[in-house]
Amino acid sequence: MRSWIVAIALSLGATPALAQTTPAPAPLPEGAIAIAADQSGQTIEAAVGGSIAIQLRSQPSIGSNWFLASKPDFLADPTQVSAPTVVSTGAPIVGGQRWQAFVFGVTEAGSGEVILERRDRTRAVLETFTVSIVAQ
Repeated sequence: MRSWIVAIALSLGATPALAQTTPAPAPLPEGAIAIAADQSGQTIEAAVGGSIAIQLRSQPSIGSNWFLASKPDFLADPTQVSAPTVVSTGAPIVGGQRWQAFVFGVTEAGSGEVILERRDRTRAVLETFTVSIVAQ
């Protein structure tokens, strides 16, 4: 009995670690510049006619999702791509985190900030992601 409890505790404790090392899914447009969570606060250069894709983790099972707060006019309205995070077996993590990707087309030259907010079920802001885009 004790070994079962230890095994269950270890497997439950390992799941978040696996989720943290899982690479983002790749259903992005060819040539899109992928921007990750650790790039918040940075400046990204993009080409007119290209696209950028901001890939962030959310946890919709507990009501945590990312929302667009603001974007510069030279970026098209985003399309969203979502996919579950998976473990090395390729199976989704039930009730776990999901990837949210916001894909913006770069329509003209300019510079400005994209701001995304992670909100809970009450719409309270839990976290903010900001990236400056310079399009040429």
